[in-house]
Amino acid sequence: MRYIIIFLFIIIAKTGYCQTSNSAIDTAIYYHYTQIQHALYKIENASISQQNKREKTYSTIADFIRKRTTEEINFSIVAAAVNLSALQIDTLIKLIDTSLNKSAYKANALVTRRRLTVSETGKPFPSLELIDTVGKQTLIENYKGKIVLIDFWSSWCGPCRQQIPALKEIYKKYKNKDFEIIGISLDKDKTAWLNAIKKDKQNWLQFCELKGWPQDKIARYLNINSIPSNFLLDKNGIILGQDLSPEQISYLISLEK
Repeated sequence: MRYIIIFLFIIIAKTGYCQTSNSAIDTAIYYHYTQIQHALYKIENASISQQNKREKTYSTIADFIRKRTTEEINFSIVAAAVNLSALQIDTLIKLIDTSLNKSAYKANALVTRRRLTVSETGKPFPSLELIDTVGKQTLIENYKGKIVLIDFWSSWCGPCRQQIPALKEIYKKYKNKDFEIIGISLDKDKTAWLNAIKKDKQNWLQFCELKGWPQDKIARYLNINSIPSNFLLDKNGIILGQDLSPEQISYLISLEK
């Protein structure tokens, strides 16, 4: 789950796998943050409307921050909340104590805020030009009329490729029911990219600028700072959700049918 992965990364970075005089504090922080991660996971997978999920996610994070305003990892929880609105992200950041304004972790939350200025859940996905495996250009908006999963990945990204089997099952189930997957790779090496497509048997649409990350203009425009990353669009090009698990993707598709 996105929240747990980000939190563990921050804990590792702060402690360096070492015992410190602050180990008791670290243990307490870990306990509290695993609690909120569990709460957010339950919300993400609840059988309620997407709007209710966003409101519950926002209120859960806001309540948590109000109780611990001086903890840096609040920024990382906010950074992971990509399905909130830009206004909600602004409000959450303002809840964090101003003494942390110079924290390096605040940058992560601000990246999410910039991302939502161009790709907020519940709003139209921007019109972007793509380049396929043979150099042909097309627009994402050309796929309106279908539910579309835009999947950002790369041949060198282990977690990206680990979820391919699950995506293949989703594609097999819905490909003849007005569903399409658009794979956008952040590869620089064309051979590695095409070999990965062939090895993984990804039989959906594939696009790549072959500029690598972070030079890829689409990833930069959308403020994609980690992969795998995705956007699920309805038939009108409206964003249903971002950075979803395969289970969440399948569930949202089923609601649109």
